[in-house]
Amino acid sequence: MNEAASAGGRLRILDAGCGVGYGADFPPDAHVVGIDISEAALARNRKLDERILGDLQSYPLPSESFDLVVCHYVLEHVEDPRAAVRNLAASVRRGGELDISIPILWSAKGLLTKLTPHRFHVWCYRRLFHFENAGKDGYGPFPTTLAITPRRLEEDLAALGLEPVTRKTWRATLGLPRALGLVWNAIGVVERVLLPARGATEYRARFRKVGPS
Repeated sequence: MNEAASAGGRLRILDAGCGVGYGADFPPDAHVVGIDISEAALARNRKLDERILGDLQSYPLPSESFDLVVCHYVLEHVEDPRAAVRNLAASVRRGGELDISIPILWSAKGLLTKLTPHRFHVWCYRRLFHFENAGKDGYGPFPTTLAITPRRLEEDLAALGLEPVTRKTWRATLGLPRALGLVWNAIGVVERVLLPARGATEYRARFRKVGPS
């Protein structure tokens, strides 16, 4: 991305599903645009130069406008993640990059998240992780569909002209109480044998739109 910044001046970044901005770390001289469906979250996010209140699946993002599009742990919360992926991919300029993180559906964590009700997720955040704002407007956890897998994501992006630059998978450390932590570790041993993700629960990859910049 250094070439993009030097060739085109100020780096343009889209933080897709930006929320309140937790975990976002962008170059200080970048022009950061955030899009989210929560007006309350956008209002609390102090890392943005521009704010868009809209849905990733349908909002008409400007075509080939961004050097970098970041979408971390958002696609699992939308009804049609493939539509969101098409929309985001179209907004990346040629030579630009799309950085996506999602949970892995075919893991114990992914399956548990998909098959349990949202109110259970809120309870876990409050009771196990001591997140007092859980479930409030603009704060996670958000209703989860988990309707896309890494394989499908990569296939869709390849068809849209984006090739993988880096990819990695890992197992989440959940910060559970000791007894539950031991159970989580035991589940991991079983997952490595029985499930295709081989114990990994998280996926992150960066894709580049091929063609001249």
